[in-house]
Amino acid sequence: MPERERSLAKLIDLFYMYYAQEKKPEATGWGDKSIGNALFVSRIDELYPNARYILIIRDGRDVAASHVAADTILHTNLEIAAKYWSKSVTAARNFGAKIDNSRFLEISYEDLVQQPEPVVQRLYQFLDLDYTPTALQFWNNVDSLADANREIHKNLRKPINDNSIGKWRQQLNQEEQTFVQNVLKDKLIELNYTVD
Repeated sequence: MPERERSLAKLIDLFYMYYAQEKKPEATGWGDKSIGNALFVSRIDELYPNARYILIIRDGRDVAASHVAADTILHTNLEIAAKYWSKSVTAARNFGAKIDNSRFLEISYEDLVQQPEPVVQRLYQFLDLDYTPTALQFWNNVDSLADANREIHKNLRKPINDNSIGKWRQQLNQEEQTFVQNVLKDKLIELNYTVD
């Protein structure tokens, strides 16, 4: 690569596009889904000033319980997982308030899983992609993903469903439920979630 074209942004782009072409040759772009990105969006935006951001907000109690149950990330402590969710959502929303709304879309996880088609159509429109109903049949292509067989990704093999809404009530005991609600109460209320 010519020296003048070398940059961290170009290197990351080459890596993701290589992976995309290997897994889905018709791909023309790439995206990255990680809750951790929320804490670095300003830096990401410096690298990719035309990037678009989608913030999917899910009930923090479900997120915290899911992190602890997954035991595949650093946040296996309920309090740390809950505070990490709150910090990430706050950082992403603060960033979104500073950029043009043509580059930032906030959607509700609960809306996505309860009414997938209109929400996915909205996502496609935001990304300037042509929506087709086959977009909701993603489970037909799961085997092309490198880590699709991990336990944490088991639901990728099923149609979108709302089985995970309120799962924190089954995964956490009463003391943990009370604790996580107390930790997240203000943020949950801000985001219009019902708190006991």
